[in-house]
Amino acid sequence: MPGKIAAEVPAFADKDVARTFAESEVTVSSGAIGASDESLSLGNSGGTTFANESNISGRTKAGIRIIPNYRITALNLTRHESANADFRDGYEVQRLSDDTTVDSGSLTVSPGDTFEITGLDLSPGTEYSVYLRDSDGVYTGKDLDAATSVPEFDVTGGINQYGNTPDVLAFSEVIATVAPNSGSAYVEWPAPNDVFGWDVATFTASPDGESVEVYVEEYRDGEWTEIAGPIDRGGSIKAADPDNNVRFRVDLERSDGSNDPTLDSIARRWKL
Repeated sequence: MPGKIAAEVPAFADKDVARTFAESEVTVSSGAIGASDESLSLGNSGGTTFANESNISGRTKAGIRIIPNYRITALNLTRHESANADFRDGYEVQRLSDDTTVDSGSLTVSPGDTFEITGLDLSPGTEYSVYLRDSDGVYTGKDLDAATSVPEFDVTGGINQYGNTPDVLAFSEVIATVAPNSGSAYVEWPAPNDVFGWDVATFTASPDGESVEVYVEEYRDGEWTEIAGPIDRGGSIKAADPDNNVRFRVDLERSDGSNDPTLDSIARRWKL
């Protein structure tokens, strides 16, 4: 009775686990979410440097205009080394839609100096100016193409004592620290061999008062298709075809940028 004997043989199970998200078999692909401290987190991330090489002279105030693509919490700025005077009256960050000063400070910035503005909350899609002030300063800048940008912000031009200018002034480098309020990441392993049937998924998360949601996707007909979610810990993934691979989409969202929801581990199990 071969059929009866086979039916009485218990199925064996195997699983893939991501505990640090740096395991050799684990692939994490994302935009706003990254692996930090062995978790997936929105966090804060250093932005791409906007580099500014050419020189232009002028006086009184000089800076850059940007539109953030993510919420910016800090800016790291470097003054042109080739400038020949200090800016002695500090800096200002202004929201241009209503000419509101959102941050300012007193400091002297010499040529080549780097300084950081922290505690910012610059909103995506809103244009801001960031500039240095001096009653008798000299600034430097460059001519810009119409669509100058880095992933963290778009550069719309510069600013001086007369208003907006196409030239970025005073700064040779601008680095933004961004903190997105939402984002997705995909956790994937190679397709296992000899899958009799997909079984369950499990994960651990630390919502920190915010939202961590996990979805199941199946690779079918040349593309990933969502088949379940948001799932609870121990959620079933039996709906997936054993001939297809399975991955997870992780959605993190927060309303307060000081909170840090994280996914701390995730695993998939199948039957052999």
